[in-house]
Amino acid sequence: MKKHSGRSHAEVRLSVSRTEPILAAPSPKYLLELIGAGHLPPFTYQEPQLEVVEHVTIDFFNSYLKHRSGSLNQMEEAGSVPGVANIQMDR
Repeated sequence: MKKHSGRSHAEVRLSVSRTEPILAAPSPKYLLELIGAGHLPPFTYQEPQLEVVEHVTIDFFNSYLKHRSGSLNQMEEAGSVPGVANIQMDR
């Protein structure tokens, strides 16, 4: 029988960086980091992260589905909010 360590899942640290898989992926690739956000709240009710998620998602779809020029620049701007969100883009 495996003994429980008493630590929650959030306390367990992984040796692999969260960004390592995206760094290994081919371009284009995008990573939106939501500072201080939980797992589901920024996609449902947590402000100001929810607003960032909405704008970044719309800009992404406008670029890739509607082929609107300038949408990736708007996505970068929407995902760069000091203290709230950082976006990494490798086009």
